[in-house]
Amino acid sequence: MRSLLLAVAVYMCTGTAFGSVSLPPPNMWKGVDYSPRRHSYFRMLYDWNQVDSVSGQSVSNMVDSDLAMLSQNGFNLVHLYLWDQTLLRQANSNEPSGFVDASGDPSTSPNNQWANLNDFVTRAENYGLFVELHFASGWLLNNIGAGSPSSVASQYASWVGKFIQYLNSTNAHRNVLLWGMAYAFVPAVSDPTGTWSTTWQQVYYDIDQQARLYSPRPGVVGLVGTDLDFTNPSSVILRNSGYTFDWQDLQQQAYTMRSLLTSAYWLHEGSRRLSDANLSGKFIRHVFCVVEPDEQ
Repeated sequence: MRSLLLAVAVYMCTGTAFGSVSLPPPNMWKGVDYSPRRHSYFRMLYDWNQVDSVSGQSVSNMVDSDLAMLSQNGFNLVHLYLWDQTLLRQANSNEPSGFVDASGDPSTSPNNQWANLNDFVTRAENYGLFVELHFASGWLLNNIGAGSPSSVASQYASWVGKFIQYLNSTNAHRNVLLWGMAYAFVPAVSDPTGTWSTTWQQVYYDIDQQARLYSPRPGVVGLVGTDLDFTNPSSVILRNSGYTFDWQDLQQQAYTMRSLLTSAYWLHEGSRRLSDANLSGKFIRHVFCVVEPDEQ
């Protein structure tokens, strides 16, 4: 399993006021991967209502204090992975946390993780923090090739869509900046027309349709993000040890993504917009929203 993103990232995109979320969002992002002390990134929502043995506080109250501190110190974005049970149990068969995967209903996930996710997003919004919610799905990775790209993408996007509708429509949140479509899932540069790549293409398109449908400001928030595969000789990067940055490989990945998305959106939407003389430039800026690096 690949490692997390870097713990702290400054996103090049003026901070939002403490205690509020306003649209359009800030032009400068200061973001962090978040989980509370002693409750890891995949356990936080599962442990949400438990009392931490050291602090004597509930995990949700610990999170509330941390979010307040982040906002007061100039942060305006928190990144959170949403793991399905399949991926977590591939690493530890006894792991109890994670959301029910795309073969079922995530709202039935154990320990009320569904409602706890909404509580987390609500608290972040109350402190003027935007969120990036990044899906990590073992179901998706296991099913690529098991069915047609369109059928696999449709089932997975339907699962993701439940989160989008729940947070953006049912609970009317305005602070979901980005939906990370799938952890550790990038198109194959060496085989851009193969099953893996065409599944990636269809997954992105299908999720983007739902993200735009339920976004409070389409094209501004509720964007769709994707990984870049950050290759490294070791899966463990020691502090201050550095790593090899293969910018040419990343450029090839980005080019492949751009080509696949151009093809997908022309196929589905181009015929309705042929009269737009600037279609190509507008089109790419719209669909290729955010690329999120992933370390290995």
